[in-house]
Amino acid sequence: MNQQPTGMCMVCGKETQNRCSKCADAGIDLFFCSPEHQKLVWPGHRIFCGSQAFPVSFPLLSKAEVASIVGNLDKTIFCPTIDGQEVQITLMDHIRQAALPGMGVPETLTLILGTSEESTARPVFRNNPGKQQELLLFLRMSTESCIGTTSLRDGILTGLSRLCLCLTDKGIMPYVPEYERNQAELFHRFVVFHTLTAFAMRPNTIAEKMLAMQRYGEALKESEIAMYAFAEGKFGKAFSEKLKEVIQLLKPRGYDFVVKP
Repeated sequence: MNQQPTGMCMVCGKETQNRCSKCADAGIDLFFCSPEHQKLVWPGHRIFCGSQAFPVSFPLLSKAEVASIVGNLDKTIFCPTIDGQEVQITLMDHIRQAALPGMGVPETLTLILGTSEESTARPVFRNNPGKQQELLLFLRMSTESCIGTTSLRDGILTGLSRLCLCLTDKGIMPYVPEYERNQAELFHRFVVFHTLTAFAMRPNTIAEKMLAMQRYGEALKESEIAMYAFAEGKFGKAFSEKLKEVIQLLKPRGYDFVVKP
């Protein structure tokens, strides 16, 4: 008789046999101890649930997202340098230098359009879907400063893009399309953590922040603890400590107000 697999709930870390059925069909076990916990982070999990779960695949840009990016290509943004300073550069030049070195302006524009869910230019990535995923992450991360995030979904995807690129840049994890199963399972814990973070950090007033702290603070703390525990169990303590350093670096301002130590 086959034994039912068990694992740690991605929200609270409790051991459970309850899995996301659609993700299980895709070949990856993602655990939620209760329907309530799965519902709590559904706005983020739904983006990667099912066929997008493994191999992990970020969604293509919407028509509106592409229009915002193209409309701001000449806009000046501030980019950090290696020595901790900031330089002013247009968004187009930043994309060309950091993500598409050696590409001219027309070719860069074609590739940007090729990341759209409605684009006819997507065949340019037919032989290199990994490059399309890398560019998707870079575009979402780089345009936040000049375009901003207008929805909960935007905030989740922007935070995830920044984290994944940072982990790759530091040699901690490979590019997203190269994630093996254990790395993909850890990624889905990133999704849970960033979903709860996005919920908790969206309020603007003190009163709203207090309500967010009451509703999401404990779950956010538990998901962070569970994320590090999973990382240490699968990859070792040294890996978990490196991950923790990156997470701490990227936490939004005001996080410690919502999540009490």
